[in-house]
Amino acid sequence: MDKNAFFAANKPRVTPLPVPEANGTFNFQDFSGETRDAVMSIARSNGEASDYEAALVIASVVDDAGNPIFSDDDKAALKAMNSRALSALAGAVMKVNKIGVEAEDAAAKN
Repeated sequence: MDKNAFFAANKPRVTPLPVPEANGTFNFQDFSGETRDAVMSIARSNGEASDYEAALVIASVVDDAGNPIFSDDDKAALKAMNSRALSALAGAVMKVNKIGVEAEDAAAKN
């Protein structure tokens, strides 16, 4: 496999998942390494849980064309929404990107 084929085969994928708490099915894009670094930096900043959850949603939720649905300008609105919906969306992002306690437990079993 050459370099171009390698990068083409490993570009971030989009996974649609139903999130009943948020009343719909959403597209969740895999993080790039840079995106993961940025999101993990927010997690390490000891900010509020809703800051981290909003950052996860902003970084991963995309439309059918793969374009981000939310931007940093939407952070306050995301934090103001129903916390169950925000947490469920963030949980789906963590599932797709294999981060968090559940992903660490699964990796430990392998």
